[in-house]
Amino acid sequence: MRVRQLVLVLGLALAASFDARIGWAYCRTTTCDPLDEVDGCQPVMGCATRGESLFWPDACVTYAVQLNGSPLRDVTALELDQTMQKAFAAWLGTECGGGGQPSLGVIPLGNASCDRVEFNPPDLGRAGAPNANLVIFRDQGWPYPDERFVIARTSITFDPNTGAIFDADIELNSSQNEFSTGDSDIANDLQAVLTHEVGHFLGLDHSTFEHATMRANYDLSNLGTRTLSSDDEAGVCSIYAPDADAPKTCPNNTGPHHGFSRECGTDARADASCLSLTGGSSEDKEGLPWLMFGLLALAARRAKCSR
Repeated sequence: MRVRQLVLVLGLALAASFDARIGWAYCRTTTCDPLDEVDGCQPVMGCATRGESLFWPDACVTYAVQLNGSPLRDVTALELDQTMQKAFAAWLGTECGGGGQPSLGVIPLGNASCDRVEFNPPDLGRAGAPNANLVIFRDQGWPYPDERFVIARTSITFDPNTGAIFDADIELNSSQNEFSTGDSDIANDLQAVLTHEVGHFLGLDHSTFEHATMRANYDLSNLGTRTLSSDDEAGVCSIYAPDADAPKTCPNNTGPHHGFSRECGTDARADASCLSLTGGSSEDKEGLPWLMFGLLALAARRAKCSR
């Protein structure tokens, strides 16, 4: 299996701003690395014109939060997970033009001890080790010295031939930036930041639309990017167009490629069927609900799984 990884970052707000353009300004991330000196990889009017567009080929995707949360910024793993659910709900709850919502579901898999960005593909006849799409705070230092103005980054591993996404990991630069979780005393609103990063997780690149959640730079005092602009909504609907025939639940065995693991670099697979933050397994065989059908449904199933 050939894989390739791209990194998309969210930076501090700069003095310059983008001008809104007539028509949609959203961009889809492609298999062509914008750092490559290849014609069409460099964005034209904001978007790359070369390569295959990235997308999740699955009916449902999953994520897990790193169990330590951020002691430095006083954000627990549970608070991180709840904020991620709100971020996903903003995208997958979108009402697309013509009716319907994006045809993708998401399942939170609880916490994980792993704190590395990694993807374990099969190689030389060996089955791939299990994986996790992780959300990680970096309290102990930002490990990317060339990204000192970056608040968060999303690393995406994908098939370079088709654009199918295999893995996505989100890192938050908590060592150099405060994060707030309330509606006042805002210092890098965590929900706004994660809503932006989830856009990358789903396959969107930065937008040139002035009010888009997917703008490349973040206004420190603004809660508005918790809510998608019409440009963001058009972007997610272009990737995951509504499908009336799509299943309304996620299978109980939904998980990352090659299975789910809460640990780094291990062949040990974890049960990926329960929504509880502490793990466990579910006895419900009817399938797991999509997040797009509301946080209330997830909360009800979470209570049944918890231990």
